[in-house]
Amino acid sequence: MMQRIDIDADKETLISDDLVLKLELESDGKKGEVLSGNIEYFKLSYHPYGFDGLVHFSVFDDPKIHELFASKKPINVTFFYQTNRQKKAKKPPTKIKGIVWERTSKGIGKNGQDKDTWMYQIQFSDCAKVSWKAHFPLKIYLEKTLKDVIDEEKNALIDLEYDFEALTEEYPILAFALDYKKDRPECGQPNFYDFLTWLLHLEGGVLNYNYKDNKYKISGKKEGDGDPIGVAEWWVTPPVCNYPTPARSSETVLKHYPDKVEKEDKKEETAFDKVRSDYLDSETYTQFPEQNDLKYKGVQSPEKNSVCFNAIELTEKFHFEHLFPGTLIAFKGEEKKGRTWSESSLFNGKTYRLSHISIMGEKTSASEGMKSFAQPYEMKIHVESEEKDELFIQRPHYVRPIYPFPILGKIFCEIGEEEQTTYNVVKDEKAPLGRYEVLIPIGGEEKKVIVPFSPDFMTGQHYFPFCKDQQVMVDMYFRTAKIKRVVNWQPLTELPEKIQGCQVVYASNGKDKYFYQKHEFVDGKDSVMTIKQSSSEAQTQVIEIKEKVMTFTVEQKDKFKVMVQFDRDKGLLLQVKDD
Repeated sequence: MMQRIDIDADKETLISDDLVLKLELESDGKKGEVLSGNIEYFKLSYHPYGFDGLVHFSVFDDPKIHELFASKKPINVTFFYQTNRQKKAKKPPTKIKGIVWERTSKGIGKNGQDKDTWMYQIQFSDCAKVSWKAHFPLKIYLEKTLKDVIDEEKNALIDLEYDFEALTEEYPILAFALDYKKDRPECGQPNFYDFLTWLLHLEGGVLNYNYKDNKYKISGKKEGDGDPIGVAEWWVTPPVCNYPTPARSSETVLKHYPDKVEKEDKKEETAFDKVRSDYLDSETYTQFPEQNDLKYKGVQSPEKNSVCFNAIELTEKFHFEHLFPGTLIAFKGEEKKGRTWSESSLFNGKTYRLSHISIMGEKTSASEGMKSFAQPYEMKIHVESEEKDELFIQRPHYVRPIYPFPILGKIFCEIGEEEQTTYNVVKDEKAPLGRYEVLIPIGGEEKKVIVPFSPDFMTGQHYFPFCKDQQVMVDMYFRTAKIKRVVNWQPLTELPEKIQGCQVVYASNGKDKYFYQKHEFVDGKDSVMTIKQSSSEAQTQVIEIKEKVMTFTVEQKDKFKVMVQFDRDKGLLLQVKDD
């Protein structure tokens, strides 16, 4: 019977070696150190964008370690590891630096010793992951680049470089709401690390972590250049090859307009006949951001083979310092030792890039004569790699930022006098129906948010732009915004509490200049419609219509009053009064 494909099934994939380990802890000036003799187990997981680590150790009752674990201050960690052979050859150890995000301890008593023994465990990760996962900003950036945004949200723990042109483009709006919601499950709460991961996924960028220098770099391509390291067949287990899933449907992009539809077909050779995926191109919906989907750039799924294997031998040419993401390798065999799987077309002549490395080590027993610095460990080193020209980018799991998010604002307009209900709708190529400027305090005192003007739920036969100083609820999207509703009445619009009626104020200065139309039931029964204009501080013009009666009145304060009334029962009445 054939054995199933399981890279972890073979006990022979474990590497036994004497390791020299050191764990340095520091928090608020307080320090602690743990050496190999006390480290029972460790696990390191390396990705192109950062790492996770776990160290389990035991010590006699140590006040320094206990004080560090009891402190609420962040704990900085540096973990050093190398083989005893490397130490004897005076080679520097491999090291990683991070921040502890989980710590536990357990006292197990004297256990046959003179002092109490304590077991400790820490979990730690790279600085960007730990610090940005605790960062929950709500920000609206106006006329800024993506680089500006990242720099503003970056902290002193993160050393970050840029080599990605997409980050230098300036946008009218860049908005995100990562404010912490106490009633939301942690798994559904996006933080800034999630936001950055999503942003780079959207733009097709890469976050690369330099393990040697503890630095980050955002670029437009993966790390890994130069000549590959030759990895002999007998240094690793026969690799397991994972093949990409071919496309099983063709694509059709639909550009849909009110009076026509345009189709763009993309035939996939590997697709089933008459099976397709339709995509609505939402670029024609620029005035309606809720319909305008963001387009993710770059390759969205693997296109090349990937292989995984376990290391079974560490050599001078293939050791800890090489086992990091971005390292290029090429599998090889030798005539005298025989060539087997490396001659396959899957490996022969191909260069692979390491993409994920997992190193686990567990102490077996104390090594006599070397207790001061070296201890025997059994290690399992698992490696995942991809073809060098693979364009698909591996990213950490992330919670997508939530859009839209609501925020209050106020319509801005400089036309007319301060008290006038004027509006300013500007049309341009990007906003053929027009756009507003809205003041939103969190965006900055002198900054205005550009918001499209669209008919929305009006019939298309009404034109009622929002006027100066109107308070509005704005739906913020990543790169645009939309007015969702108004949140208060314009001056003079609201009727007194005891009046049963409706009123439309077309314009006003909030006190003595206005034009409105009103309908009410006087005494709860008589229907009265009024159209009234105050063209100046002194003069008003009124049309009043009720059952059998229509009245026209023009009145100049303290000067005259002219009234014309048509009454079905009393006839025509003309009245002129001078004050």
